[in-house]
Amino acid sequence: SGRCLRQTAYKYHGIEGEGRELNMRSMINFFLGDVVEIAVVMLAKLAGVPLLAVGFEQFRIEKEIGDAVLSGYQDGLVVHDGQITILNVKSFSPYKFREFKKRDVGDEYEGQMQVEMRALKIPRTIVVGIDKGSGEMHEEFWDHYPKYSKKLTEGLLLITNSTPEELPDPKFDYDEKGKLPWQCQYCSHWQLCKPDAEKVLKSGKYQLVKSEDPESLK
Repeated sequence: SGRCLRQTAYKYHGIEGEGRELNMRSMINFFLGDVVEIAVVMLAKLAGVPLLAVGFEQFRIEKEIGDAVLSGYQDGLVVHDGQITILNVKSFSPYKFREFKKRDVGDEYEGQMQVEMRALKIPRTIVVGIDKGSGEMHEEFWDHYPKYSKKLTEGLLLITNSTPEELPDPKFDYDEKGKLPWQCQYCSHWQLCKPDAEKVLKSGKYQLVKSEDPESLK
């Protein structure tokens, strides 16, 4: 479970990628998503929801992994049923929002929540999701699973103990038809990870497949 360790290791070691880059449309989409998330937090605070550590009061989450310190920020903390709960606000596409309502947020995001709960020693997270298409909102709770977060921490330790020459194994590989999964297309380092792969157009969609002539790609 979780994000591909090799993809994260490339970024950890500062190795630049050559794969898909964010275009202007994607950057605007991310920006609008951030604005919506900030607005929801601020409106909740104005409405009297007992929020802590939001806006300029946010604090850095730090987790020691081997000799490295990984850090990030949470959206806030909320007092729920007399207990401190981590708050995460996230905007989704209509399709992802439907999946979220089924409690499916993807391995990477769920892993992030588990590591946050482990680092802060707070056993619960509330996720407020917003459908970017309709504006519908929905909330779900996630509990901390120590075995799961421990496994994720062990994965991060593999990354911090790796070197640019000795990276963790990739999460994905070619299937029996010589095709890589769609996740690899969105990785900025697929050309480094799979130098024998090429992007081809099939049935109106781009796919990454194993080249019949790898030497021509060099």
